[in-house]
Amino acid sequence: MATSPDLALRTRTGEILMSAPCQRIDFHWAHYHIDGSGFSFVALATLSRGSKGVHFKIEHQPTGVGARYFPSTNMFSVPTANFGVSDAWQKMALVHECTHALIDATHAKQHTRSIHDELAAYVASALFNIYSAPSQSGPFPYTPVGIFAAAHQVALNIANATGYAISPTIAAPLRQAILQKNVLYPHPNSSYDNNGIRL
Repeated sequence: MATSPDLALRTRTGEILMSAPCQRIDFHWAHYHIDGSGFSFVALATLSRGSKGVHFKIEHQPTGVGARYFPSTNMFSVPTANFGVSDAWQKMALVHECTHALIDATHAKQHTRSIHDELAAYVASALFNIYSAPSQSGPFPYTPVGIFAAAHQVALNIANATGYAISPTIAAPLRQAILQKNVLYPHPNSSYDNNGIRL
């Protein structure tokens, strides 16, 4: 039986994924289609138990990291049981990690390039932030800085365009910003091993 903190994290994450801002996300990048249907699948996975679905672990995070997702174990790692309750950046972090889970689910048994995964996750979380604002001009729940500012600009370019295919030209500044974080993203050819998600 799920512990109380685990159940709260599952419920909270599912609610964020099924929220109107998250369900509005719809874009293509590389071989990925990131949209509300995919996030709905991940939300369903938060309800699964045992060896199925996704799981949560509360533990210390490396410096500069809000949360993590491990596709080999379908495990989300967060720093506290209250992660994502009200803080806008934490909610974005959950959307970011759930984008990795979406890719894990839709590209089972495949090696996907980490640079592509990360770019998709940053754009998805930026769109969530934009769609959570009263208008496309803001004010935004989270004021983006650094790599999040680069993601915000990409997201502004495609906001309200259903199924937009992001071009390499539009993605280039964000790609460069991701690669510059060389502690987390050692080289452009590194990959993630996806094992899929069962409901």
